[in-house]
Amino acid sequence: MKKIVLSAVVTLAMVLTGCTSVNTNDAARAFNATIKPAEFQTIIEAGDTKVNGEAQLNVLFGIFSWGVSEFADRAFESEYDDMPVVSLFSSPLTLVKDAAAYNACNTNKCDVILNAKYNIKTTDYFVFKIYNCKVSGYPGVEKGLKPVK
Repeated sequence: MKKIVLSAVVTLAMVLTGCTSVNTNDAARAFNATIKPAEFQTIIEAGDTKVNGEAQLNVLFGIFSWGVSEFADRAFESEYDDMPVVSLFSSPLTLVKDAAAYNACNTNKCDVILNAKYNIKTTDYFVFKIYNCKVSGYPGVEKGLKPVK
């Protein structure tokens, strides 16, 4: 009985004398950060001759894709997006367009494709799709930056 009472007293003492800590960060309240938009614009020199590129993407069940492994980023500007901003899987159309743009830029040694036009052919076998994309446009080479006023 003495052991039970002793263990109850020790447990009660531990519970009642336990410490808590409160962490406040008063300095963060006074910090007012603002983000300024970019104040520079890219200088792009356009070429005269039309460039072409192509890519093929295979998609199984709308999830698994193969056929291209190199993609361009910022090689063209798209006004419309075919998928929502937050998505678990990339759109096959976006992937094949990025791959074709990479092929055109890499082959013709340019940085961007100006006035890009895409021809996309989809072969649909219900659970398996083949996307063939051909892109054409004018080459653009980035020469530097200029301040925007």
